Amino acid sequence: MEETDDDTLDSTLESDNSRYVWVSWLKWAFPELALEFPEIPLGNLRIVVLDLFGVVVVCIFSGDMLLLSCAYNSSYSKDREAAIRCALDKWLSFAHGGQTAEDILSRYIEIEALVARRNVAEALSIAAIVHDALQALADKLAMPPQVQSQLITDAMTVILKPVPYSDAERAIATLSGQGRSILVIPPHSEVTIQHVLSPDLRSRVRTVIEPVSVHFAAPDSFFRVLLAQCRAICSDIRSADILVVSPSVSRITAPASLAGHPTALLERTGTIASRVRFLVAKVPYGNPVPSVVVKDLDELCDRLHVHRDWEVR
Repeated sequence: MEETDDDTLDSTLESDNSRYVWVSWLKWAFPELALEFPEIPLGNLRIVVLDLFGVVVVCIFSGDMLLLSCAYNSSYSKDREAAIRCALDKWLSFAHGGQTAEDILSRYIEIEALVARRNVAEALSIAAIVHDALQALADKLAMPPQVQSQLITDAMTVILKPVPYSDAERAIATLSGQGRSILVIPPHSEVTIQHVLSPDLRSRVRTVIEPVSVHFAAPDSFFRVLLAQCRAICSDIRSADILVVSPSVSRITAPASLAGHPTALLERTGTIASRVRFLVAKVPYGNPVPSVVVKDLDELCDRLHVHRDWEVR
């Protein structure tokens, strides 16, 4: 068969150092993908919106010293997957058929996403989703009923007790000091914020009224709600004045760009997301271009401070 331009592009993207993979059937298989994304520069930024998981908090439990030691001394990054991996460490003894810890982790993440999708209309809490996913995984591993309850409780404790990144509190204080209001995007209800943020951090931020699941892209309605909430803070604010910060291209950055927001892509060193380059457009090289790419929140504060000084001059 004669090679098409798409075929040539597929092999080029897959073989280069950028680690991008684009295949020609994407535009037919996923017609909802955008053809292209607007490039939105940093403007007069008055509000900064932070994705909770991956920007503000990392899911590592600090109460169980054995599991904490496992998380901190492993070669894996300190991200949500690392916490889940440690939470399921004791489950490995129930693996069968040559399953590894990585296999069990992948199976859990898959089950969790399916549970969330199946119950999307019911708006289950994060705790309910995690519990149902762990129960389903225990059943698949044929875990004896007499040990299920304790192991599920222990695993939930680890997965549901994230702590802030070391730069989060400092960055939120700095951004507030620059005269900017700070909002956070919760994965579920306001209750989630109460579980994962300290009272001091909660006092410095506002919660976006509409949550965004950790498993799915933010819907169009989310950004309409966000803009309305921001206008309650600054009546004349525009989408271009609201910076959205996230480590996720497909879940937050892409839809935020389509909604007219400048975006900051946070690529924390060592995290799983930082090792993958997603393509979410119908055409190659049509990916959203973040307004700024940073490695941590300290760098974001520095970049926004320089930008503010430039604006004043």
